Amino acid sequence: MSTYLVAYVLSDFQSLETTYLSKDNVNKTIKVWARPEFISKASYALNITPKLLDYYEDVFGVPYALDKLDLIAIPDFASGAMENWGLITFR
Repeated sequence: MSTYLVAYVLSDFQSLETTYLSKDNVNKTIKVWARPEFISKASYALNITPKLLDYYEDVFGVPYALDKLDLIAIPDFASGAMENWGLITFR
């Protein structure tokens, strides 16, 4: 893993959680994080993420490599979005 793909987030955000059974029959934890006043809007990301992981596993023929995936909605995030090792950040 390249060092520029490492990300840490310290916050008082809340999360919604689900699991995804990958192609290698391992349950992966998926969490979507958002500010408390916007956590109700995170359900779409929580519902679509397992479907996207399944699609990409089919396309590339490789199961998702990590035990978890976190997605976090950060206000005023200059880049718009960034895909890090196990953490996807977006506005």
